[in-house]
Amino acid sequence: MKINTQIQGFTPEERLMPIVERKLSKLEQFDARIQVLNVVLRKEASTSLKNKVVELNASIPGNKLYTQQSGSTFEAALEKAVSTFRQQILRFKGRNSKIRRKGSAAY
Repeated sequence: MKINTQIQGFTPEERLMPIVERKLSKLEQFDARIQVLNVVLRKEASTSLKNKVVELNASIPGNKLYTQQSGSTFEAALEKAVSTFRQQILRFKGRNSKIRRKGSAAY
């Protein structure tokens, strides 16, 4: 899985990128068909404390997955985004397996 990272509106700390790589590489164990995962890290210009935004976008054969989460830190936003993305992958795989079983000759 290739991870493309875009950073908008800030300069990341050195410790942030390894955390992003480590967290996102775990998504591959849920669906190995993810070829490219696009990540956008940005800081919104708002007065809210939750102004750090993480967007995840990937294409799996037959579906496109997307999530956007915000938090007070990039680590918190990333954790929420990975959790939501994992749920989407599992939901897609479950729906996809039901379709395959229904169309099989043994059913």
